[in-house]
Amino acid sequence: MVTCPDCNASVVSPEKTWSITGDIDENGIFIESQVGIYLCPQCSIKFPYAFSKDKLEIVKTKYLDDLRNQISDYENETIDLATQTKDLSSQIDKLLSNVTLLENNINNLKLEKEDIISQSNIEKLELKEQLLKKEISKLEKEKESLNTILSL
Repeated sequence: MVTCPDCNASVVSPEKTWSITGDIDENGIFIESQVGIYLCPQCSIKFPYAFSKDKLEIVKTKYLDDLRNQISDYENETIDLATQTKDLSSQIDKLLSNVTLLENNINNLKLEKEDIISQSNIEKLELKEQLLKKEISKLEKEKESLNTILSL
């Protein structure tokens, strides 16, 4: 908000505005100021006030066209990168899904392995049982033969 230089009252808007440009320096740069004439509502004095200043540069049309082409190229690159990012994100989601499936398969295989080991242990125990029964049978026959010898 602009204030009156005489009474410090606030002035909302200018009565008139225009642009003023300064001198161009050796690099082709100049300042453009937006100036307004303000009327103080309290003391009725009119005063100018520069409410904005922009630094401007004179450039060759070819240079400006080249900049516009670069911007267009960057915009296209950005679109391509966004598409690639979306594709990669989709691939990551698929890979994560596959990881979950593989983890489930690993857990199932571990359970199957435990079952196989248990089954194998059962088979081993059954085989041992058969061997022990044969041994018992053999020992019983020896016992009978010894009893027969002793009874003579």
